[in-house]
Amino acid sequence: MKQEHKAEILRRIARKRSAGEDVVKYVIGLPQEWRPDLLPELPEEERAAVDRLIAGREWKRWARAELQKSKMSKERARADVVAARCAEAVAARCSAWDQFTQDLQVRTDRVRFAAASSYLQAQLDPLLSKEERLECRKLRKAAITREGVRQVLGCTATEYARWFEQGRLPLFRTRRVAADYGVHEVRTFLPQEIEPLRASVAAWREQHQIRKVAKRRGLVVVK
Repeated sequence: MKQEHKAEILRRIARKRSAGEDVVKYVIGLPQEWRPDLLPELPEEERAAVDRLIAGREWKRWARAELQKSKMSKERARADVVAARCAEAVAARCSAWDQFTQDLQVRTDRVRFAAASSYLQAQLDPLLSKEERLECRKLRKAAITREGVRQVLGCTATEYARWFEQGRLPLFRTRRVAADYGVHEVRTFLPQEIEPLRASVAAWREQHQIRKVAKRRGLVVVK
């Protein structure tokens, strides 16, 4: 640092000191390489204040760097967890597919078993014959939802829920459907498996009434 430049800076410091301005902040704002020439010219109290401020700023920089490293470490850990879960999911899907193809080979109801699966038709086609592919498509197209079951059986929504919970309605397939409020699962049934159950509706309702009466009287219904 040139002597004339140093003298000018010291005069500015003196003026700021006389005006009651913060000399320490002014010195801190000067280029770092000037400090060795300027600090010995300052009073001891101001030098100590400069040292404290420098130490504080260095500590803040260190703390910010450590915080950034911590964030990056956490992000890497989260990324590793996500990658591991994705790998597990892929492995599980591959394992499920292998098991499905093995089971399909030994099933006597190959077409229904394939149609009832969650796999896309394009995934199933290579595993089926031409006739089986056509039959698989027909089954999926003919499947009915809860409303169709209620219409076939002439039952209420409550009766449908009760009979399904009791295992009386043979489920064909559960498929995922996208809607405005998100993705939800829809149960589907085969009409040819639901229609024969109409003959049992009256008996089911009678059994339910018997259970209701027994429950009110505190009796146990033997199945």
